[in-house]
Amino acid sequence: MGKRHKKSKCYAENHTEYISGHFENLTNLNQTHIEIQFILSKTYCLLIINSLTFDHYHELLNISSSPFDFFTKLLEKTHEKDYDLISKIEERLDDLEDCALDNKLDTFGRSYSEIRFQIRHSYRHYLQLEDFCDKLLENHINIFNKGTLFALTRFFEQSKRLCEYLRELREYSMQINEVYESQINLRENHTMKILTSVTILFTPAMLIVGWYGMNFDNMPELDWYFGYLFVILLSLIITIITFIILKNKKFFQHKK
Repeated sequence: MGKRHKKSKCYAENHTEYISGHFENLTNLNQTHIEIQFILSKTYCLLIINSLTFDHYHELLNISSSPFDFFTKLLEKTHEKDYDLISKIEERLDDLEDCALDNKLDTFGRSYSEIRFQIRHSYRHYLQLEDFCDKLLENHINIFNKGTLFALTRFFEQSKRLCEYLRELREYSMQINEVYESQINLRENHTMKILTSVTILFTPAMLIVGWYGMNFDNMPELDWYFGYLFVILLSLIITIITFIILKNKKFFQHKK
């Protein structure tokens, strides 16, 4: 399994004269890690951005009407690709379900574990984002104008939708695991069926061997010239008849 990233941390704390907090993007979806710490007050907006490759600062500054508008746009920018990336998780689940239904189970466990980790990590991230947005929308020191509040509300609603989407994917993954377990059970049942068939097939021959292996004095077949050939033919005939009966009962048919 590939390297797992640290747990997502998104939070905001309301203080008497400022709001502080931390947010980051989804680090488990093959994105460059972007981590941002902030302090917002009525007079300033302080951001500490931990990313060497995030080069959208000037673009966002040019289209922002205020530092707080820039903060909101930055928040949206770090999560703008999340829906497409989470949709790819659903596509991987679809492929995994097809593999389970086609009985291609060799790499199922590894792939399923990776996808479950992505879903769990992403779901936790968006639960934290919901609480994060709740704190910001309280606007207890009145630093956000109507336009910024509208943008934050829109981002909050988007976070709730993605959180619900991930919850559905989590349930979907559990259903796929049930399909996988049912296929494993079918494999085990088929193996037991084969062992049972072999046992049934050779039980008559084993009975004959045990019968004539008792060596009683009054067993005429023991002294008969054709006795050995007779037992061989009898065992073969009974085994063939048993095989035909089992085949007609479709006992050897493997149901996929």
